Amino acid sequence: MSKIILFLCFFLVFSNCTDTKKINDIDKFIEKYDGENFENFRNIYMHIRSVSFGKIVYIISNYDNDNCIYYVTFNSFFNSVEKVEKILADRLKVEKYLTDIEIEKYIKEFRKYNFYLLGMDELGNVFINPMMQNQPAFFLRVVESKGKVIQNGFIFEAYKGRWYINKQFKKS
Repeated sequence: MSKIILFLCFFLVFSNCTDTKKINDIDKFIEKYDGENFENFRNIYMHIRSVSFGKIVYIISNYDNDNCIYYVTFNSFFNSVEKVEKILADRLKVEKYLTDIEIEKYIKEFRKYNFYLLGMDELGNVFINPMMQNQPAFFLRVVESKGKVIQNGFIFEAYKGRWYINKQFKKS
């Protein structure tokens, strides 16, 4: 019985430390990126689709997602773009709006941040996921603070200043 009580006490202390650490990590992240200029990504959405040995597949589109989605295979050993596919754009005969040079520029800039997802809408609101691949934005940094924000079906709740956290990830 005493072992169970000891285990529960240890678990409670450890869980509280973990939650405090997560909050501290969030605060450090916000402090680091609060003044960051993401203007190069205005109306651009990027995320890492998959990672395998030496290869990363990025998806790039404009923020409004006009059916021209670029699948970019990046070779991390040679630090270069191997292939750019515009499958849907070719199939739908949609005008391509990014050149290969622009795509390489976006990949290079995106890699500086070590995020899984980064997007900026036309208004300058920034969506970021620095933690998990193939997940929606965790953070939203808005141009103008307001109440609860709903973007692309996700609810973001005010956290601190102009920063919001996706309610899906926020603990009650």
